[in-house]
Amino acid sequence: SPIARHETEADSEMRVLRFDREGDKKDVVMVNYQTHYGSASALYPDQISADFVHTFREAMEKESNCLFSYCNGASGNLNFQSNIPGERKYANFELATPHLVDVAKQAIAAETKMETGKLQVAHSDYTALHRTYSAEKLAQAKEIEKAGKGTKEQGELIAKYGFQSRYEASGVIRAMSKESSVLPFTAITFGDVGFVCAPYEMFDTNAQEIRAASPFKTTFVFGYTNGSFSYIPSALAWTNGGYEVYACSYREGCGEEFAGEMLRLLNVCYTAANG
Repeated sequence: SPIARHETEADSEMRVLRFDREGDKKDVVMVNYQTHYGSASALYPDQISADFVHTFREAMEKESNCLFSYCNGASGNLNFQSNIPGERKYANFELATPHLVDVAKQAIAAETKMETGKLQVAHSDYTALHRTYSAEKLAQAKEIEKAGKGTKEQGELIAKYGFQSRYEASGVIRAMSKESSVLPFTAITFGDVGFVCAPYEMFDTNAQEIRAASPFKTTFVFGYTNGSFSYIPSALAWTNGGYEVYACSYREGCGEEFAGEMLRLLNVCYTAANG
């Protein structure tokens, strides 16, 4: 079902999957869409945060009398659009919840039954190379972090060394702690549905690219799965900047690189299922 579109790279679709259970057990409904500020509802532009999703989950469980799972596949890189305090974002997510519930109900009302087919699973432990910095910049970053979060001394050092923020300093230190990290990616598929899982906070554009290229009719893209390795920015995010980019330990282009690996796993499952 469509969610009101904004002139951003935010997701405009909501995917809903219901598992019918036998006997008196409640059905299970899974909902997946990617959202951050300004991307969930035309009613409250630039005032929605993906960080407060439990209001949506609670409302859906009450409305549909089911077990409900909200899977937020991606929620990064729209931060630069909003300076609204956190408590205001929380209040506005509660206000927007009826709109999101209505969209989910529309999807459920229009549902079609599917054959589950044989379960397929593909997994990879992907070696992701870290960004590199000069020894001088690393020393500066360590000095900034040592000064203490939010202190006057830290602010002066950030300005002195030309860092964007303390997030950039911590990002430099984390990136230089080792040459690479191993990221676990998993694809699980059955019938016309594919799930693909990433251990980080994914950005909207990359999730949409995966779905567009997926061989499956419906693809759920999950983040924060089997760990959380911080933000993995999309190409647009690298252009716009922001703390997600400064905090990222991996090379520019990592969002598209990792999306390509997840697509490969989806295709492995599709080939295994279809011969």
